[in-house]
Amino acid sequence: MLYRQLASERCLIGAAVDWSGKWPQSLSAISAPYTSVRQPQPPLRFGLVGCGDIGIENAQALSRSGRAMLAACYDTDRSLASALACDTAARAATSLADLLGDPQVEAVIVATPHDTHEHIALATLRAGKHLLLQKPLAADLAAAQRFARAAGRTSSMTSVLFPGRYGAAYSNALQAWDEGLIGQPAAILATYLVNKAPSYYRGGYSMRSTSTWRLSKARSGGGILIMNLLHHLDLAQSLVRMPADWVFARTVASPYSPEIEDFASLIVGFGEVTATFIGAASVPGPPGEQFRVWGPAGHCVVLPDWRFTLAMDRDLDLRTRPEPDDPDVAAIDAFVNAVRTGHKPDVTVEEALAVQAIVAAGYESARTGQRVSPRALLDGRSDET
Repeated sequence: MLYRQLASERCLIGAAVDWSGKWPQSLSAISAPYTSVRQPQPPLRFGLVGCGDIGIENAQALSRSGRAMLAACYDTDRSLASALACDTAARAATSLADLLGDPQVEAVIVATPHDTHEHIALATLRAGKHLLLQKPLAADLAAAQRFARAAGRTSSMTSVLFPGRYGAAYSNALQAWDEGLIGQPAAILATYLVNKAPSYYRGGYSMRSTSTWRLSKARSGGGILIMNLLHHLDLAQSLVRMPADWVFARTVASPYSPEIEDFASLIVGFGEVTATFIGAASVPGPPGEQFRVWGPAGHCVVLPDWRFTLAMDRDLDLRTRPEPDDPDVAAIDAFVNAVRTGHKPDVTVEEALAVQAIVAAGYESARTGQRVSPRALLDGRSDET
């Protein structure tokens, strides 16, 4: 009888069983002070702008999150938004204004071509919505700076999606850095070597949406550097926790468009740390991504798989944690937490702007053949270091 009641009666939330047969004289003898049960917060309702390759990935991540949900979606190609709405419980908005005016939408993810970020992001902030922006901030540094200034004047939570920050290997490297396990950090080496098919430049990996924006410097901002290597720039800057002092770079044009680069090589000075980044979009086979940092005491391999090597044998207590099941969901959940608590987001607009300044300095260095200061570009100066 008791077990049936526990399973079926919602008003019965607990029971005490005494097998000794000695019953208390009254229920007050076994009663406990009443403690209120904290109700879970409802999922943060997102609107999604851009329903192409990356937009679909964002929608899928939202569906896997227990702290967020997709409420509405919009794309200039209405068929893309309609198809996504059919696959989810989201509403297909008829326009950007329609989505931003929806009271059910509390936050917006922007996953559109880079040259549209500024307009959509500013409209989102004017509408009083929280904003989670796909990298980069914009197609060029000037637009990124205008957006950063606007974000600084709003009360809305604003952040940028860099899921690489949520891997266990990155957290381990950050711990090793902070605890001095690698000694005085000396260098960082990162490579992003992939093989993009010709079709990628006109339709992404899925060919879901056909466009030539990836072939245009004005629309995309560039090639492998701003598209992909930017993720490694963010990882390095977040480890060092200081802006770059100087950048020296070389690029090689893409065979599919002279406006964008197929290959980029950057040397970046972060104080006493020298970081080298190499990215290429026409490299058949492995190794793909690599990221490592070292000093005189130890060597961390962050990508492709975590590995830590000490220069001398000694006991090591490096607290590793399981790799997140889903870094994309972890990034979204962290943003939701920032919105709910009012705490600073893991990735700030200021950090994303500093990364974009490194990218801009890389392109300027490749053009001039000189070292370039990202800080000088942010300050509107053209002097090289």
